[in-house]
Amino acid sequence: MKILDFFKKRKEKIEIEEEVINFKDLDSWIEDKSLEFKNKKTEFHTLLKGCVSKLSQDIKQNTPSLKNIDWEKMKVEERIKHTVKENLINYESHLNDLIRELNNLEESKLNKEEIYSIFLAFEKRSTISYQKSTYLIGKEIEEINKSMSLFFKNIGKVHQEHKDFIGKMEVLSNINKNLKELHESSKPISKIKLEINQIGKRISLLENELKNKEKIFNEIKKEKEYMDWKQNIEKFQKRKETLNKEIQMLASIIDFKALARVWHENPKEMSTLTEYRSNFQLTFNKDKGEVLSRLINLLENKKDIHNAISSIKNLEKEIKDTNLENSPSLYLEKEIQKSKDEISSLQEKVPMENKKIDKLVLARTPIIDRITQNVNLFNPNIRITF
Repeated sequence: MKILDFFKKRKEKIEIEEEVINFKDLDSWIEDKSLEFKNKKTEFHTLLKGCVSKLSQDIKQNTPSLKNIDWEKMKVEERIKHTVKENLINYESHLNDLIRELNNLEESKLNKEEIYSIFLAFEKRSTISYQKSTYLIGKEIEEINKSMSLFFKNIGKVHQEHKDFIGKMEVLSNINKNLKELHESSKPISKIKLEINQIGKRISLLENELKNKEKIFNEIKKEKEYMDWKQNIEKFQKRKETLNKEIQMLASIIDFKALARVWHENPKEMSTLTEYRSNFQLTFNKDKGEVLSRLINLLENKKDIHNAISSIKNLEKEIKDTNLENSPSLYLEKEIQKSKDEISSLQEKVPMENKKIDKLVLARTPIIDRITQNVNLFNPNIRITF
């Protein structure tokens, strides 16, 4: 008992070594496993071919007996004999088709399921002919039935003996299909990544072009022609600012309450005063100060107001008469802005493309899960790393 206990303890200590496979190496792992099963696969297919060959020989041996039937001995109507003969010929033709289909099976399809499928199709085609043939003939066809029964028994035996191998090959096939599906799902991701890469290259090119354009622009800004143009622009802007200030100043020195007391009985004048009080600058630009000059004649500071209006009109004329030329570097400035806009547009596109990738990567998760489950089904002691 002690020796047996010793061996029992030794057996309990034996641990199955874990196999670690990186996910990216699964393709080569499947190839290795397929090579390992090559001999077993050849043996399996050879046995199935043997079963098909035996059935073919048996049917060929029994077919002549169908042609050597003594119809004269049968005491039935000629009409019935004729019907049975025709259906027997049809049944024999279906048998020949069956044998041809079985013998022409590709090795990849040489399995129980495919063979059953062929027999189901044969049964569907030949049932009526078989039933009408057996109305007068039984013994001759029975030998063929026995051959078929033996064939199915042998096929079942071969499959049972190779049950583990068939199961593992099916799992390997499923893993392979899943991997192909995963590789296909990688294509749109690779396409988007390539597009992002092209966007990055385009941005780099545009940024280099932009630097060169800005460098040229900075040189132009030092030239006299540009500096004179810039000075004119600044003077023009200053005049506009002065104009706005003078209009605001004019509005502040007018006593609109006093004007309302003077013109309250005159609807037209009161309407103009209301517009001025609501938006002085807009109304002044529309009225050009003409009506306003007449309305303020009764105010004590009318002289100051008239002088202010006159100053504003003169300033407006100066602004109107100012001849503003285009920037000497107008085309270059437009090109610079165009480059900046394109860079900005491309930069905004990158995050959107990355979101597309995230969605596609997430959609791959169920496929990866199926692969890991099938690998575990093939061998529970395999651990996949990523």
